[in-house]
Amino acid sequence: MLQSQKLLAPAALLAQLSPAPILQTMKRILFTLLLIGPFVLSAQTPLWIWPDRAEKTETVYFRKVVELPAGKIKSAKLQATCDNGFSLFVNGKPALAG
Repeated sequence: MLQSQKLLAPAALLAQLSPAPILQTMKRILFTLLLIGPFVLSAQTPLWIWPDRAEKTETVYFRKVVELPAGKIKSAKLQATCDNGFSLFVNGKPALAG
């Protein structure tokens, strides 16, 4: 003869849990997000670069030299955008276009 097991519905199961530890955890997460949020957002704010006197049909070239410590960087993510089109090169080789 099979013994029947009493299964609890999800609502009944949640009712058995005390909300205090869950609320404390949620408060800690919210506090952490509010504390570090402005720093993360400011680090990701994009800046448009353009010469002051460029014509609308003019092709403009930008160059930025970045020196990275040898052997320290295993991978990197490169993001770029523009309003018309771009070709991005790293060490003289095509890396990104848009």
